[in-house]
Amino acid sequence: MKLNRRQSLTMAGTWWAAGMGIAGAARAQQGTAPGFQGLQDPTLAASPQPVSLLLAEQPLVNVDWDGDSGRQKLVGVLRDGPRGLVEVTDGIGRRRRVQWAEIEVIQPVTIPSEGLPEGSFRVGVLGEPGQGFQQRIQIGGYSSNGGGAAGGGLGGPAGEAQQGWRLLRLPEGTITLEGAPYGRVQVPIQRVYSYQLAPLRGVVQVFPPGEIRVELQRGTVVSVQFPTVVYLRRDLPRGTILLTLEDGQQFSGRELALPKVNIPVLDALDEKAPPTIVPLTRVLQLQRTPPRGSR
Repeated sequence: MKLNRRQSLTMAGTWWAAGMGIAGAARAQQGTAPGFQGLQDPTLAASPQPVSLLLAEQPLVNVDWDGDSGRQKLVGVLRDGPRGLVEVTDGIGRRRRVQWAEIEVIQPVTIPSEGLPEGSFRVGVLGEPGQGFQQRIQIGGYSSNGGGAAGGGLGGPAGEAQQGWRLLRLPEGTITLEGAPYGRVQVPIQRVYSYQLAPLRGVVQVFPPGEIRVELQRGTVVSVQFPTVVYLRRDLPRGTILLTLEDGQQFSGRELALPKVNIPVLDALDEKAPPTIVPLTRVLQLQRTPPRGSR
């Protein structure tokens, strides 16, 4: 259909007005969300940044388990877990006792090897060096260095008896999941086939200001502005933190202070959905993609 000049201008004006209405609604929503007081410039919210968050309290989890009628796969919020400690061992027999909240992933052993008999499980523990969340998230084959199953690691056949932790049998107890459409379900741990923490994904328009303080070594403290952080990982049991900044600098050390701010995570597929407000103190890991030209 060919439009005359007046029709073209009218349609262009309509599109512009609609765009300004959406942007204004987004800014208004941000202005009322907790943690957005004192933002430097709310109008910079025009470039949404993809973000992935791994939460410490009541995280999102994926669980495969053997139900009464067959294998079930659930995705939901972990509302409750075992109160006691779980003992894991490594390939040379060292033992470690961890809380259930420290377990990041449990995978069944599908290829038996020395130290990993059939029916046992490989376990990923939060904060283990060289075995970050991103490398461990996939079930069924990967390595701790991100180079694939062939390179060995927690999930690969080569060297799997030497790397990572293991469970010869799952502990007693239950975990409670809550999600749609099933509501709330209690899952016996001994019937779990695989378990993994899952990230909360979305977009963030503006990251709230705040300062993170890290002790790099005794007497050396660095202060980092939170909006400049593109990667953050906290090891709560050890009290340490790892930060990567937009300019490529990386700092790790003892976590001294974390700003009490909230991160408003928007649904990338539904602009009308209200943001999920996540306190930074609940975040174990954060990864974001800054807008082009920000460095």
